[in-house]
This record gives sequence, C-alpha cells and structure tokens, in this order.
Amino acid sequence: MLICVIFLLIEWSFQVDSRSSDYWSDDYLGDKNCMKEDLIVKLTSNKDDHDGGCASVSGDFSDSQVFDQCKQKLATELGKKCRMIKEAGELLYCKSEKMTTCCFYKHTCVKSGFEREDMAVVELKSFIKNQVIFCTDDNE
Repeated sequence: MLICVIFLLIEWSFQVDSRSSDYWSDDYLGDKNCMKEDLIVKLTSNKDDHDGGCASVSGDFSDSQVFDQCKQKLATELGKKCRMIKEAGELLYCKSEKMTTCCFYKHTCVKSGFEREDMAVVELKSFIKNQVIFCTDDNE
C-alpha cells in the first residue's frame, strides 16, 4: 500500500513539476539574444506545431527578471504538450525593447506507461536513497 502511495506521489510530482520547474538553467546572455530568430518566428506563428512552443513576457524589469518569468511561462507551455517531460529541449529567446519571447524545441515527452513507470522507479530509488542518507546523517 505504501509503495502505491509513493508511486502516486511521484507521478503527481512529475505533473506539477512540468509547470513550475526551471528546465532551462540558462541565464540571459545578450550575445545569445535572437540567435535563431527565424526559428523563433516559426515556432511563435505555428500554434499547432509539435516541434516546440513559445511564451512572451513584457515589463519594466531587469533582463534577468523578465527572462526568468518567460522561462516559467514556457515551462507551463511545455507542460501542456507533455504530461511528463523526458527532455525539455533547447531554449531560444529574443528580447526586443520591452518584449521577451522565449521558445523551446527538440523536446521529448514520455510516451508510454512503461517509460513513466521506469522513470518513477528511478525517482523512487533516489527518494529512498536520500531518505536513508538523511536518516543516517540525523542519527549520527
């Protein structure tokens, strides 16, 4: 019974994770701004494209603050395309005046139930290992 509960919690965490994770650890770099502008325009204009997705943010914040907000919105878009994310893909971005658009492409969704179960088992093993380490460190 406990294993079923843990499995369900792990499954739920993958779903929640897709809407709040920082899949792209990239920081905003001015020299990477608009590097693949043609691809960004294509991804932005093609709403049904399974190759990726985009989000846009505007505001009077610093470049890094707007960029972080854009990545958060982008994680939500990725979560809409994938129930579970195997690979978030490549991050693209373009900032023009006060509008920042960020996109992902080459992402990979977990497709089968077996693949989800395999990922859940890996997460469960990691969780158990970390609990053992935590309990061991706590008792010393």
